[in-house]
Amino acid sequence: MRRLNDFIVVCMIMGLLLGAILPSGVYADTYFDDIKGHDAEKDIFRLSVKGMISGVSNSKFEPKEPISRIDAVCLIMAVFEDYSSSRLGIEAVINLPFKDVDELSYRQKRALNYALSHGVIKGKANSDFRGEDSLTRAEASAIIVRVLGYEGSIVKNGSMSSDMLPFSDKKDIPDWAVPYIRKAFNLGFMRYSSDRDFEPERAVTRAEMAVMAGEIDRLFLNHRDDIEHSGRVLAVRTMAGYALHMRLDDGRMRSFRVADDVRVFDIDEVPIEFKDIKGGDKIEFLVDRRGRIVYIGVADSVSSVLLRRITGRVTSFDSNSKAFRLRPDFPMGDETLVKVFLGKDTVVLKGGKIGDVSDISRNANVVVVGDVRREGEVVNVREVLIGPLF
Repeated sequence: MRRLNDFIVVCMIMGLLLGAILPSGVYADTYFDDIKGHDAEKDIFRLSVKGMISGVSNSKFEPKEPISRIDAVCLIMAVFEDYSSSRLGIEAVINLPFKDVDELSYRQKRALNYALSHGVIKGKANSDFRGEDSLTRAEASAIIVRVLGYEGSIVKNGSMSSDMLPFSDKKDIPDWAVPYIRKAFNLGFMRYSSDRDFEPERAVTRAEMAVMAGEIDRLFLNHRDDIEHSGRVLAVRTMAGYALHMRLDDGRMRSFRVADDVRVFDIDEVPIEFKDIKGGDKIEFLVDRRGRIVYIGVADSVSSVLLRRITGRVTSFDSNSKAFRLRPDFPMGDETLVKVFLGKDTVVLKGGKIGDVSDISRNANVVVVGDVRREGEVVNVREVLIGPLF
């Protein structure tokens, strides 16, 4: 009897430890009842299943409400959660320059710290972050451009006149935001707000931010292998409920049960019925904690996602080939060292200012944004950020 009690106690302790380690919201079973038919329905549901986004309650998302600056940072940084210390249950070292962040939760501070260390947001000592303020369209443009690895080109090209923008209210756009808005608009992340206006100070809604985060998540090579898959449908089975027999993109063949309330979207992101899925379709899908498919998105081709943000320490640099070896903070597959090839368009930023390849020295802490050609090699590098970034 005593052994049984000891076993129960151990199980309870392990449960508490796992609860503390696993990020909240993963394998979300909630479907928000105020997003059905909304343009952002697919992205909101997909991100909620992946544990990247949460609602204001278990049943409400409030898609039209403004998103706060801190919630926007948490959402964008959740895209890179697989590579943060929280995924490994390691407590991150928090080092924030802001004086108004004491009331933030540990999760919020961790996301803010991660954003600062990656150069996604900027901060000065003893300044205010204003986390509860609404995120503006100008601020969102800057965050998106930095996440995608274009901060270096913005700094390199210098200031830009608002006359280069197509918006009728371009004179209302602050000087600092002009290059970010132009880049975000050209990349398709930002659109006209109304008529021909941009409205740089208008608050970004929770739905709008979900769409941007969803697109970033699809652009980066950071799939959650335990819940996220893609491949081609080999057969649809109907015995004892629906199931899909799949050939996954990695070559494996597997069968997955389908949840009764599965959400399915066609290639144009329009909701459709599961019965519309047929053999030969290329799909991406997410599974819940019971291994059932809860989300399906029809795709037009095999995924070619390669983009990756990598943090780590330089172990060696070859000036002749303009390449260096990097020890990633978090492993890339089985590789403990990654070779990074710099191109003619690669921009080096050191301490937030334009640097040179000669600034990449052994033991330097860097952030690299580029394409993974195969495990162990990164090419088409957009930028290399050399710390400290703030």
